[in-house]
Amino acid sequence: MIKNIQQPAMCFAEETFAAVMDKLSQKNVKQVYVINKDQQLLGMVTKDTIIAALKRTPEKTQQSLAAKDILKKTFFVDLNDKPETAMEMMMQHYTTECPVVDRGTFLGYVTYREILYQMIEEKDK
Repeated sequence: MIKNIQQPAMCFAEETFAAVMDKLSQKNVKQVYVINKDQQLLGMVTKDTIIAALKRTPEKTQQSLAAKDILKKTFFVDLNDKPETAMEMMMQHYTTECPVVDRGTFLGYVTYREILYQMIEEKDK
């Protein structure tokens, strides 16, 4: 079971481009996780996805973009997965954070460091 889940910066799929930009800058985070009204994880918006969206979208229509238009799909683990599963996913995707869901509902993320602690803790039992 995954423990010590952190609360991330989040937005709803329909939130505007400007709102997502505000969350990225105000919270000084690397990504904003995008969820739907049922709290299901749809993906995330990063500075890279924003840059890509700006390059492919005419300037006149950039303000009409929503989070769902600029997100990228992401992996996740289930709350009941073993810590090793989260570690494997992070290594495969070259990241230090892993989104966690419980029966489809997005809970937050767990860090590489927390997963290491959990693995050590389980080994010591």
